[in-house]
Amino acid sequence: MGKVIERFAHSVPSLSHSEKHVLYYIETHLDTARDGRSE
Repeated sequence: MGKVIERFAHSVPSLSHSEKHVLYYIETHLDTARDGRSE
């Protein structure tokens, strides 16, 4: 698991399907956003 998922792991079961998608999207694109790169 990544940093974001680990941080919010206790809340994941109560999230809606859409909210989980947003969380996973953030997780997978966090490094790109930090580096200021676009894919």
